[in-house]
Amino acid sequence: MVAVTSAIQVLLMVGAPAALVWWLVRRGASIGLIGAGALTFVGSQVVHIPLNIGLTWLVNQSFMPQIPRAHAPIFNAVVLGFTAGLCEEWARYLVLRAWMKKARSFREAIAFGAGHGGVESAILGALVALTAFSMVLTEAVDPALLGVPPEAMGEVEAQLEAWWSMPWYHPLLGGGERLMAITLHLSFSALVMRAVIVGQTRLVWLAVLAHMGVDALVVYVMATWGPLASEGALLAAMVMPAAILVLAYRASARDGTLERAEEEGESPT
Repeated sequence: MVAVTSAIQVLLMVGAPAALVWWLVRRGASIGLIGAGALTFVGSQVVHIPLNIGLTWLVNQSFMPQIPRAHAPIFNAVVLGFTAGLCEEWARYLVLRAWMKKARSFREAIAFGAGHGGVESAILGALVALTAFSMVLTEAVDPALLGVPPEAMGEVEAQLEAWWSMPWYHPLLGGGERLMAITLHLSFSALVMRAVIVGQTRLVWLAVLAHMGVDALVVYVMATWGPLASEGALLAAMVMPAAILVLAYRASARDGTLERAEEEGESPT
């Protein structure tokens, strides 16, 4: 059953963003703008991943104050959430401000966010597919025939046991999480676009803090109460992106930036 729900998870993580992109393109969204959003996510991780590795190294080398064990989960959750928000939201702002200079509408923000959140979901979906395929293959074939050395056999067997014994619904939770994460990316992109339109970088910092809050909540609840509770917390937190989207939509409707004003048929790219 785990193999089946893992396959459904991959379909959700890859198929949902693909369907969203298809729908947006059918409604006139720019492929270039969606692609720019995807590249923005990848570029943000070039900074985000080394930053987290560097902070972990500093903590392990005692260059930073040691956090009491009782407070470690909340500290880790906040730091991880802050670095994610800092890198991704400022990457959005810099790309929209310096590169995608003709993209200045709410609908273009949605296209940009679809690319950003969609490629993240697709990458994670590919990793899930790779893991599931390796687990199914290793279960069906003697690991020794796959080149697993004898000294690693115990670790492989433990991984197989953990994967095949997890509750069948866990993969579905992961798929649902990606759907909610894409919604978050749409809302944060809309908020950052407003920062670009009105020239207020404080809105970027608001997006950073909102991103940090959601990520920290999910990481902390996951570490404390497990995946089911963390998905429930994320679902409850979806009130925030819904509010951001509504407010950004209304603000854009008021100042005429809901739709892109076509200029000589040019593309926003």
